[in-house]
Amino acid sequence: MSGSGDFLAALDTLESMLSECATFQTEAGAVDASAAKGFIFWPGQKPYTEVATKGRKRKQVWPNVWALLMLGQGAGLDLSAGPGGGCIFPVVPLQFFLQRSTPAAEAEDPKLETRNFLKWVGLVLRELAILGNSEGNLFISQLTIDNPRKNDEAELYHYMEITVSVERMNGGGA
Repeated sequence: MSGSGDFLAALDTLESMLSECATFQTEAGAVDASAAKGFIFWPGQKPYTEVATKGRKRKQVWPNVWALLMLGQGAGLDLSAGPGGGCIFPVVPLQFFLQRSTPAAEAEDPKLETRNFLKWVGLVLRELAILGNSEGNLFISQLTIDNPRKNDEAELYHYMEITVSVERMNGGGA
């Protein structure tokens, strides 16, 4: 965890880094990092839009690919320096959630769908790791994935999702 920066700076930096990942940009159909930020959501934001259908019903329209930034469990302040110690450090464990719609060619083959999803996630994480060791970014020491999941088959469209935890070296980055 970083001893510098704060919660907002850490989320801002993670958003910028993720938007710079060419693999994420390509899958989102974004022309650049600025456009890719339109597919990265913050806590409390809805990653879908609602459109009216017949009657009073509303339909949720989801992007093909999107990410949700999160503060991980344990975010807070490190008070170990004690009263009068002069140093109170934010502890900012970060996570993000990735979701990718399944291309039609993969929808009937769960193994192929999972393989291609994990390949895509791996490419995004590799790019994020490279960015994470450059000036002005979070100094990433480890990226950990948690339980890749497929949507409930009762839903109208196919997708896969995963949660990624970002471990940062002490004193690095925002």
